[in-house]
Amino acid sequence: MNDPEDIIKNLAYTELLIACQKPGCQNLFQRTIEEPSADPVDEWAKRMANFAREAGWIVDASGRVLCTMHSRLWRDTTYNDE
Repeated sequence: MNDPEDIIKNLAYTELLIACQKPGCQNLFQRTIEEPSADPVDEWAKRMANFAREAGWIVDASGRVLCTMHSRLWRDTTYNDE
C-alpha cells in the first residue's frame, strides 16, 4: 500500500471489504462483496475505494469511513452548522 492518506482504500486493503464505521451501522459497500478481492490486492482496493467514493461513501473529519446514508447526514449537519 503506497498511499497512507487514502483511508477508504486502506480499509478495503486490510479488511477486504468496505464497511461504514459509524457506531451501530452495519452498511457494507456491496461491490466489495460481489467482487471478492483478487491479486494484486492493492489494485483491487484502489478500484473499490474509487467505486465507493463515486457511490457517495466519504471519510469524515475524524477519519471514519461513512456509507452514503451517514455521509449525507454528516454533510447536512456539518454544513448547516456553519
